[in-house]
Amino acid sequence: MDHKDTLSSQSSSPSNGYWRSLEQLMGTSEFQKKFQKEFPQGAEEFSFSSSVDRRNFLQLMGGSLALAGLTNQCIRKPKQNIYPYALRPEDVIPGKPLFFSTSLKIGPSVQGVVVTSYEGRPTKIEGNPRHPSSLGATNAWAQSRIIELYDPHRATESTTSDGQKLSLEQAKELISKIHNLMLSNQKVSLLIEDTPSPSLRYLIDSMQKKYPKLTVYIHDPKVSRTEENAYKAISSQKVLPYFHLDKVTTLVCLDSDLFGIQNNSVRYAKDWAKNKKDVAKRHYSIEPSFSLTGMSADHHLIAPVSEMGSFIVGLLKACYYQKLPLPPELSSIMGFSDEFQVKSKSFIDALAKDLISSQGRALVTLGSHYPEWMHLAVHSLNMSLKNVGSTLTYISDSQPKTSGYLKEYVEEIRQGNVAATVILGGDPFYTSDLILHDAMTKVPLSLHLSYYKNLTCKHTSAHLPQCHELEQWGDLQSLDGTVGIQQPLIEPLYPSLSVHDVLLLLDGEQLSSYEFIRNYWKTRSPKTSLNFEKSWQTWVHDGIIPFSLEKTLAPLWDKKIAAFFIDKAKADLTSVSDGYELLLRYDYSVYDGRFGNNPWLHELPDPVTKLTWDNALLIAPATLASLSLKSGQFVELKTDAGKTMEVPVFSSPGTDPKTFVLPLGYGQQDSGPIALDKGFNAYSLMDDVLSTPFHIKGVTITPLNKHYALATTQEYGMLEGRPAIRENTREENNKDPNWVDKSEIFDKEMHKNLLWKKPNATEGHQWGMVIDLNSCIGCHACTIACQSENNIPVVGKERILQNRDMQWIRIDRYFTGTIDNPQAVFQPVACQHCEMAPCESVCPVAATVHGEEGTNDIAYNRCIGTRFCANNCPYKVRRFNFFNYQKENEEENPLLAMQRNPNVTVRFRGVIEKCTYCIHRVNDARIETKKEGLTSIPDGRVVTACQQVCPTEAITFGNINDPQSKVSLLKKSPLNYAVLGELNVQPRTTYLGKIRNPNPELNL
Repeated sequence: MDHKDTLSSQSSSPSNGYWRSLEQLMGTSEFQKKFQKEFPQGAEEFSFSSSVDRRNFLQLMGGSLALAGLTNQCIRKPKQNIYPYALRPEDVIPGKPLFFSTSLKIGPSVQGVVVTSYEGRPTKIEGNPRHPSSLGATNAWAQSRIIELYDPHRATESTTSDGQKLSLEQAKELISKIHNLMLSNQKVSLLIEDTPSPSLRYLIDSMQKKYPKLTVYIHDPKVSRTEENAYKAISSQKVLPYFHLDKVTTLVCLDSDLFGIQNNSVRYAKDWAKNKKDVAKRHYSIEPSFSLTGMSADHHLIAPVSEMGSFIVGLLKACYYQKLPLPPELSSIMGFSDEFQVKSKSFIDALAKDLISSQGRALVTLGSHYPEWMHLAVHSLNMSLKNVGSTLTYISDSQPKTSGYLKEYVEEIRQGNVAATVILGGDPFYTSDLILHDAMTKVPLSLHLSYYKNLTCKHTSAHLPQCHELEQWGDLQSLDGTVGIQQPLIEPLYPSLSVHDVLLLLDGEQLSSYEFIRNYWKTRSPKTSLNFEKSWQTWVHDGIIPFSLEKTLAPLWDKKIAAFFIDKAKADLTSVSDGYELLLRYDYSVYDGRFGNNPWLHELPDPVTKLTWDNALLIAPATLASLSLKSGQFVELKTDAGKTMEVPVFSSPGTDPKTFVLPLGYGQQDSGPIALDKGFNAYSLMDDVLSTPFHIKGVTITPLNKHYALATTQEYGMLEGRPAIRENTREENNKDPNWVDKSEIFDKEMHKNLLWKKPNATEGHQWGMVIDLNSCIGCHACTIACQSENNIPVVGKERILQNRDMQWIRIDRYFTGTIDNPQAVFQPVACQHCEMAPCESVCPVAATVHGEEGTNDIAYNRCIGTRFCANNCPYKVRRFNFFNYQKENEEENPLLAMQRNPNVTVRFRGVIEKCTYCIHRVNDARIETKKEGLTSIPDGRVVTACQQVCPTEAITFGNINDPQSKVSLLKKSPLNYAVLGELNVQPRTTYLGKIRNPNPELNL
């Protein structure tokens, strides 16, 4: 069988037991149609066989050239003028960026960042290496905040409920009116988001002391109050857990998404990846459906939410029977048993043995949405394993004094004696099912400060635009206690206010937010008497204040807690759950809905399902088949409380057969055109957001005879049967370090049949990349970083359905094992920059050429759009501009040009795009090297955008000709490395073979 026949026979079948979707695994007709759509007829005629039909080749080339000339090249770029500065600002050199440190609140986390600015316009967000929450890395949410700054759909002016426009001064007069009500001792209420700002907490507390009838409530749907209440029971004050994953060798995640949704996820991912190749770390994940964290586990056990308590009790019992001393008050739980414990006994026993052997170096974590008694049980287990004080510490969390949460807020304003209310941030009318609009009519004056004119704005007297975090002064405290200073990168683009501004006006203060924050830290600086000005300038420059405000606490355990724990556990474990159950989760793109108007995040594939632009009801394949449903089919979902919604279903391997999973944050109607009608509003199924109804028992579904188009990228970029993932266990790798080479399926003798001479790869700079599959967690941060750095357009759901996504780096997600209980693995795929690139030999105009330093370069102005290179690419990493996406994006967002990276070409219609190894960064480094008088670029000087953002340092870029460079050393790693196999192709991007560390007792 020749090479062409090999590709034909393997084109649509899983390679080496790895599959991306059930359709691929089963070889369904639907998948075959999709596959042929992605790789059209004629693709195989351009194989590497030496018997290419010259006549067919010229016919196809001529037809493609004609079509390209007629359809793609009849466009010229508009003429534009560049105007110089009349008076150039100090320190601003056109074309040279400036870098500023600041902090951002990213969903549940605080991240220290460094923002790149060109001539006063912020263009890129990176992690601050000085800040402990990021250590130089970020996530997709942080990267995408830059495009929100230039969002034309944000609130740009103050308005009243009847649509009357207000000037900023008139808006301030409304705030002053509420201040006068407070002075006259009338009742005023504040509804705020849970704030990590120390100065804001101080301001709120001082206002409550000054105005006795001021009440403050917190609305923040990101935190389960059950977890908070559990931690209050083990300490005299409010505490938060902090995990030291760099010290952990055995990690157990009980439906806990440490690397994804959870607070401090970037630092946790970085710490877990640290020394992972050198230390035998093992990761267990027990959850009802795959999470980002669970997909990286060595062992994954599917357990419904209703059985998690049973699993925890079974684990405590197993540890007790294996001689782990537990608090004596817990002895009565030894009699608790059920079917799930029996079914999972072998897994629980092996896990208990592993935990006991790792005492002081283990960690057990639990998702925040579980009842208090389960958190206390996990705390007891960590104490008994001597993890508390080693891998787990508790940190005090001082919040402003409040009168409760959203439920108490609604009850107060319903009484009708509140003179005015102010809602600062968020969209409580969207995220809560409480009847807020009826209560709000009883308040004479109500103001809402928010970034978008959302649903809440329609029910308040007036709406005030909120500043972007890059437009304001502030301070933010991360989970470990470190405080970072926020500084504005740009003047507010529209007349808007920050939360500090509004509260200072409510307090009657004449200080600006800058003056207030500066004065606040002046009184708390240990160096005030020496030189505060110098300290302040250093803090602003570095982005952090070098002293923490919080202290680490040792939590307590007493008999009262044990009695509470046992009573609740007994009641919970004896309750029977019949039928299906629903789990509501925050989304990896829009989170709780706050990023719903961000097109970058909407187009970013979900790391688990690979869905874009929508959410769907995730169902196990076996359940989908038993209900005679197909992905995309609508069902009516109904809860015991009588709430219903129509939503399409989507098959999700690794999901519990009795559990449905529905991401939150979609189905918004009032937060801008990007969020409008995208997906389905899962909040409508919640009874009370404060009692943590993330888990709903007793749901039913009824199939409906209508379908919905779901845009998923899980089958894009198929490698036509080529081996993708090289995976092994640590034990087998130690026995045979050359297992990767032995796994190649192609005959290496065929590599000798070269069509051209191998380029010189021994002198000068020869750039290459190594991707460590052991560290990659599939977070997609690199995809958004590349989009931000390289001016990559958004194409929209319609084009994604047509396989026309433009993102230069994709994260392939593969499953392996059985359909009912698979394991997952990720593989980032950018341009491979092949040494003998098949794309270069077929380009009729030499638009794609081989650079002197081993890179595969593209001259965009030569490209005529034949797409021969995409046809010939074994890795399917080329993206073709079918339409003028850039123009479409800029028509939708006129401010988008301010975000563009001036060092990267903004591509026009009809050209091929691909990863460039950030060659513009290489050129910048070359210039700086010459200025320093050096003959070669030092190792580590060039950092690509994807490498810079990666929280686990899975990507390394460097000069492979330098034997001491990190990339060269990684290629010689004892873990070996894999090359995606292809005839006559030697990629510069190589992969460290994936090594799992399974527990041998579980026979993975």
